Amino acid sequence: MYFRILVFILFIISASAHAVEDSDFTAGYAAYEKENYEAALVYFVKSAESGNVSAQNNLGWMYLHGLGTDIDYDMSFYWYQKASVSNEPLVLYMLGQAYLYGHGTTKSKETAFKFYHQAHGQGIPEADLRVGMDYYFGIVSKQNLEKGRMLILQSAEANQPYAQCFMGILALENNDRDKALSWFRRAEAQDYQFASALISALELEEDSYLEATKKILSGASAFTSLEITVTESE
Repeated sequence: MYFRILVFILFIISASAHAVEDSDFTAGYAAYEKENYEAALVYFVKSAESGNVSAQNNLGWMYLHGLGTDIDYDMSFYWYQKASVSNEPLVLYMLGQAYLYGHGTTKSKETAFKFYHQAHGQGIPEADLRVGMDYYFGIVSKQNLEKGRMLILQSAEANQPYAQCFMGILALENNDRDKALSWFRRAEAQDYQFASALISALELEEDSYLEATKKILSGASAFTSLEITVTESE
């Protein structure tokens, strides 16, 4: 949910920035708002081909999710690459995603994290989370638990639900059930289903919640596997 809102905000910013100079982009944005994705795609292609970086970014998103077209990872990657000349942090993050999952390009976690590191610290909580996970687990960078925890906390405080669940798990490790519940409830408020499962476990009788939580975690490699998506929209 969070990431969908973030992308929508980028559409709004892009539309206002280019309204005067790019009528194709403006028309594309208007069509997108009305969920007329086929028309939006046509206008964005015209705008993107004229060099509009915002339109290129939007096409990357639309091809990635099959909006107005079939899902096409190759085309999504093509347009995100085009847009990357702007160094827009959201574009860099999305390129990281492409390399992490091999969408339109060769899968490479080293390249993925290169882009995450470039994007983090610029208002993209998902990028901060990925870099935090990198340091916490030593995925690509040298392991640094404290730095990793700090970045994951930063992402959680920015309302990223996956990061909030992670902070809840750390609280459980310190036997702080109340703090864990607080983090999980913040994530659940964003319709994050994994948080709901954790809350269900913690709301069992006091003497059995730890074992119930362990059972949930044993079946979900949620915080160690890079194959788990950070948000529902990725």
